[in-house]
Amino acid sequence: MAIKIENYPYKIGEAARQLGISVHTIRMYEREGILICFKNKAGTRFFNDTDIHWIEKIQGLIHEGMNIDGIRRMLSLVPCWNLYSCDPHADGTCPVYLDNTMPCWAKKDNHCRVDILTCKECLVYQKRFDTIVLKHKAFIQFKDLN
Repeated sequence: MAIKIENYPYKIGEAARQLGISVHTIRMYEREGILICFKNKAGTRFFNDTDIHWIEKIQGLIHEGMNIDGIRRMLSLVPCWNLYSCDPHADGTCPVYLDNTMPCWAKKDNHCRVDILTCKECLVYQKRFDTIVLKHKAFIQFKDLN
């Protein structure tokens, strides 16, 4: 399935304005592996409403005290090998299964990726919203000892 630019109406500057953050911050989220951006041939980043919503979720997690590394590790918990009956997982060579420091779409050496846009449409990337729900269900409030 080809991604169509008309499904991504916001350039990065407009997305940043809507979110009240800098363009640099959005690029950093992409570089850190917690966001996949649609880029045209010229390299211009485009976003849709789902992308905007995801960036809002990232901002919420950061506001709650989670850092980028924590978000990346949380996203790495989505078991892509179970969603797709992965052969490399079965034989123990899957780099995503062996290293839980980042989600599968952020790994350059994952076995299933043809290109980054394939990951954007992948069920594993779409499950990123479920990890937020899991995080809130598993939230432990520690007692204030003072």
